[in-house]
Amino acid sequence: MQGTSIDQQPLVLRPSPWSAGFLLLFCVPAFCIGVIMLPSMPLAGLGAVGFGIFGIREGVLRLRPGHTWMEVDPQRLSICRNFRVSTYSWEAVETFQIESVNIGDDTEIDVLQMIMANDEETITIPGCFGKSTDEMAQLLGSQLEQSRARVARLERFERSLERC
Repeated sequence: MQGTSIDQQPLVLRPSPWSAGFLLLFCVPAFCIGVIMLPSMPLAGLGAVGFGIFGIREGVLRLRPGHTWMEVDPQRLSICRNFRVSTYSWEAVETFQIESVNIGDDTEIDVLQMIMANDEETITIPGCFGKSTDEMAQLLGSQLEQSRARVARLERFERSLERC
């Protein structure tokens, strides 16, 4: 006999360490160039140093275990960003949608938005888990539909018990 979907193990997604490595690869030289520029061009050098420090900090934090992850299971969706965990029950989620966001110079990127059922704010799903926006929308959308099907089966079962 096959296990039910309740028996499913949660799917835990973590970002690739490569993204943090690329961030460090870019920000360490920016920091060094900023330090070299400080005597001759203090304002530009200070900007490069600040940018480098911020990027190095973020890169190092992303390499720490537990900094960012997402857990998808039959009852809930948990998202951890900067060591802060937010958990959402599937009943509180209305849908997932892909939205194009303009980031300047006529450049747009697709982001995955979670639309909440009770008109709360929209939650952006991080795009750092090694899956495309379409793959993430499909994964989370199918889990949402499975949750709705479980609730519908449970409601039918409860109604059948009331008739007895």
